Amino acid sequence: MNSAIAASSVLIAVIAYAVAPAQDAAKAPPTIHARDLNRLTVTGELGVPLGTVVEVEAVVVAGAAFGAKGLPDYMLRVEKVDGAALKTPPVMPFGPFLGVGEAAPGGLASSHFQLYRLKTGREARSLDQEQIAELEKDYVGRRVNVLVYESGRFVGIPQNLPERLIPAGPRFHFSTSLVVVAENKE
Repeated sequence: MNSAIAASSVLIAVIAYAVAPAQDAAKAPPTIHARDLNRLTVTGELGVPLGTVVEVEAVVVAGAAFGAKGLPDYMLRVEKVDGAALKTPPVMPFGPFLGVGEAAPGGLASSHFQLYRLKTGREARSLDQEQIAELEKDYVGRRVNVLVYESGRFVGIPQNLPERLIPAGPRFHFSTSLVVVAENKE
């Protein structure tokens, strides 16, 4: 079977599952092999295929404002993609291109400690709420124009983990985030 036919078969299975009536909910969902994901176009929250570099206009938001555990300290609310306004701006985690633990281009920090390092040039061992509030004064709410691509991965706690090993956390799911490639200074 050639790859175009295999990809079409997988796509048809996914569409059939997505539009299946509620009474078929008890049936097992179709299986997609991981290698098939490379044959399909996976569109992300930005409305473009994952891995596509786009210009975004976004606002830095505090993760704490959402009241959920496990969120990054700072995320981006994407309002425009390649100049087009989004009807429902997604709020997404972000990180730098090729740099674990570093701040992203454009002076973007996803953690309190990265933000402290950006602003002071020093490392912090701990930060209290007062220090964090001071750091955030000119950061949260800041508008940025950056080049990004959306990437995805599976995260969370597997369904069949033995009960004695189950920690608190989100269920196993596919999640996307932004990779900041460069600040757009145009």
